[in-house]
Amino acid sequence: LFENVTEDHTLEVTFEADRGISIDITSPNGSEIWQSKFTYTITWSYTGDVSQIAKAKIWYSPDNGNTWKYVATIEDNITTSYDWYIPYDPSLTYPITQAKIKIYVTNALGDHLSEAVMTNTFTINPPLTFFFVHPVSSDVWQTDSLQRIEWSSIGDRSQVDKIKTWFRYSKDGGTTWSNWIWLKMYDRTRGDPIDTINYYLWKVLYSYEHLFADSDYPILLQIKLYATDVDGRRVSASDIISDQITVESPLKITVLYPNGGEHLVPGATYTIRWQVDGYTGFVKYIKVKYSTDNGLTWSLLKVFSDPSVSAYDWTIPDIISDQCLIKVYATDANGSYLAEDVSDGLFIIAP
Repeated sequence: LFENVTEDHTLEVTFEADRGISIDITSPNGSEIWQSKFTYTITWSYTGDVSQIAKAKIWYSPDNGNTWKYVATIEDNITTSYDWYIPYDPSLTYPITQAKIKIYVTNALGDHLSEAVMTNTFTINPPLTFFFVHPVSSDVWQTDSLQRIEWSSIGDRSQVDKIKTWFRYSKDGGTTWSNWIWLKMYDRTRGDPIDTINYYLWKVLYSYEHLFADSDYPILLQIKLYATDVDGRRVSASDIISDQITVESPLKITVLYPNGGEHLVPGATYTIRWQVDGYTGFVKYIKVKYSTDNGLTWSLLKVFSDPSVSAYDWTIPDIISDQCLIKVYATDANGSYLAEDVSDGLFIIAP
């Protein structure tokens, strides 16, 4: 208690607060390796008369205490933890190996009561970084073909909740681009293997073909990827965008004859006709088959290595069936189906 009598004989009385408060920072404690754009819990404890505390302010230093950056203010004397979403500062050099936390407390008047600074330093690594493996700029894809979008990453994925991919396209050689269009999301809460997943098999532009006329091809395509935490915040260093890749028009095969309702006679010769539309650069073989049991089984008639061929003269075998079909399909060098068509209806083979 202090007394001071002023010249006008007014008695001023002030009380000096008991500031015997200490703070113990328990996490981080100097052994941690944390990652930017992830969330970690800062914890501490008090001893002494905590009733004096009105606010606790948290700061962090990237350089062993030479400079300090504000983190948060806790406006009570009960809370002793704070979930810190560590910001990414591209002006700093990562990994930050000399990080420290400081906490100080004030009373209701803003007077400094006590503070604590970590004795040891901890490490803050750069944020999770993704890279595209595929596609690359030399890739040529075809609409409706199955393509592998593949990525790799550097850093911890343990707090990643979702990995999201998008695509956009350009019809004018990259001068203008569409908005980003949703492609695929992997979600940890659904059981997706977020920590290890590194690819997506995409049937290119499937269900988006209506956006393009034949005259639009070839078009350019780009893929975008980023990761978020459970609160929807970006946890990757930045969104990554793939190289521009070329996409050609979809391959389409149409059986023209026989296409249903015809009556073919054994021993006679008829011309099977079909039409091939779209980009044929991936076509290795055109194959023609027929069925006499409504498609349950198929017999090979002819294989062509020239995708421009569109007819085959077929001498009808000595069989009788009203369950006949023709199938024409294309395969690539690996034997994978690219496109096919089957007669729209059954035709008859009989005398």
